[in-house]
Amino acid sequence: RELRLHVATHTGTARYECQLCGLGNERKHRHLRHMTCHLTQGQALCQVCFEIVLSAADLEQHLESHFYPCGTCGEKFKLKKDMVTHGTSCWVKRLLDSELDTSSGHPNK
Repeated sequence: RELRLHVATHTGTARYECQLCGLGNERKHRHLRHMTCHLTQGQALCQVCFEIVLSAADLEQHLESHFYPCGTCGEKFKLKKDMVTHGTSCWVKRLLDSELDTSSGHPNK
């Protein structure tokens, strides 16, 4: 297995390939470690998509693009499965709340 992973770094079949120099890695942690060699002072590396951004503040803003928003309330989640679970219960809660408002004579908000 280790030999197969090593060979992949030389044959262009590596799972992770550096977009800057072409070096391939089969393991994410090795790819992240390699990508740090391309950073200049003050830059930051996204550990999700390996994009290099200009600052830690830019990284915080960039990371928002990797979150999954709830279609009902807008709350954001790192994992899609968490958003789906939340989204279903959030939608049901909102539906029930609107039915209660309708049945009590209050207009739907």
